[in-house]
Amino acid sequence: MQKPPRFLIDTNVFVQAKNEYYAFDSFPGFWDCLIWLHQKGRILSIEKVKSELQRMDDDLKIWIKDRLPETFFAPIQQAEVIGHYATMQSWAQDLGQFTPQAINDFQDTEQADAWIVAYAKTNDCIVVTHEKYSQAAKKTIKIPNVCKEFNVDHVNTFEMLRELGVKFHWISNESHN
Repeated sequence: MQKPPRFLIDTNVFVQAKNEYYAFDSFPGFWDCLIWLHQKGRILSIEKVKSELQRMDDDLKIWIKDRLPETFFAPIQQAEVIGHYATMQSWAQDLGQFTPQAINDFQDTEQADAWIVAYAKTNDCIVVTHEKYSQAAKKTIKIPNVCKEFNVDHVNTFEMLRELGVKFHWISNESHN
């Protein structure tokens, strides 16, 4: 029997959810759902994403510290992850498509993007990101571009929630008469 897919969450999923469509005060169910899905073994992220989020000074940093279990952010120190990471770095350098700054940003070991795809490739995860594929990208190396090159599936938050069967229901605090 095939294991259900695991989804690997990019930094921008957390940030955009908090800032745009799943604010903590209006949609606590989304945030509780992330914890529940992790406990069920369906979603996780990597320690590099946690580091990026901890550099922010906002409610998201506090929520991660106070609510998310340490196991949510997987370590990347697997030989195969490091090997895929190195291969992806060579691909970006050798392709000749990207600006030197884009390559430098992608090669910054503190940035999560390349690590996300390397971890997903190694551990058979689906990457969850809001970045969009761009065949003409030059100034940034987009996660979906790397995913396509290395045969790693990727979806956005809403596609992930649909695939996981998540539904949010509205409940009013007012009584209906």
